[in-house]
Amino acid sequence: MQATAATRGSSFGGAHIAANQSGLFVSHVQLLDDVHTGQLLGEVRSLSGKTIDEIRSPADGVVITTRGLLRVHTGDGLFSLALRAL
Repeated sequence: MQATAATRGSSFGGAHIAANQSGLFVSHVQLLDDVHTGQLLGEVRSLSGKTIDEIRSPADGVVITTRGLLRVHTGDGLFSLALRAL
């Protein structure tokens, strides 16, 4: 499965990650976890439980927000990352 989450930069030097699919959100990381480029952060699943979207980290960083609601719609925010300085 290919990562398809929308990512956009922010003024604080981080990244906001949004859902590209509607469904049920399952997070694989917690607040303040260190993450690495390409790491699986979570999934969006259909009502039947099938994974329809994998959410992967676009960069090395720290999870500073994560979605607390199960149901997501296209464009809903899933994670925010504070990026590591190079």
